[in-house]
Amino acid sequence: MRLLSLLACVLAGCFGLGPRVDRTRYFTLAPLGSDEAAPASDLTLGLGPIVFPGYLDRMSVVRRTGANELGVSANDRWAEPLRDAFGTTLQQNLAVLLGTPRIAQYPWARSARPLLAIDVDVLRFEALAKGDAEVAAVWHVVRVADGAVLVGRTSRIAEPASGSDTDAAVLALSRALGALSREIATAVHAEQAAGHVQPPNRPRA
Repeated sequence: MRLLSLLACVLAGCFGLGPRVDRTRYFTLAPLGSDEAAPASDLTLGLGPIVFPGYLDRMSVVRRTGANELGVSANDRWAEPLRDAFGTTLQQNLAVLLGTPRIAQYPWARSARPLLAIDVDVLRFEALAKGDAEVAAVWHVVRVADGAVLVGRTSRIAEPASGSDTDAAVLALSRALGALSREIATAVHAEQAAGHVQPPNRPRA
């Protein structure tokens, strides 16, 4: 009887073991604003595949705490898998910077084959212990009609953070992804200006 009373007391929170406060916080990446919008374009673009590091493809926010050490947050989480957030935000950024909503995520339907495709191999997309962000990625601009690689480049971008907390780190990651988006958009604009979007043997519409 005494044991049952003790158990009932524990369940009732007599020893301060009542409901625990959920300290989990959820974060998303922020896309570029409309103030960077380019003039409307009829360009069709494919985005992907996007290859993402396995150690980052998780819900918990990861910080690099040393050259060979990572810290995984117990309370700070992404609102969606980081791979998905990266791809969606990059798509939104390119839509603004290139002036076209006609951007399809890989794999796209054969009937909706785009003029150009952007593939991205993400090497690093991390916040450091003090909050600063780093992104490193290998990316290509490919002419879909004949598979020609028009641009191949490695981008390495660092963005300082205004503080060491996760809020500041996520803002810095968003800015770093914005800078990567601008580099890709600049390359696409250059290929358009040079007339390389259509294959040389195909008359332009």
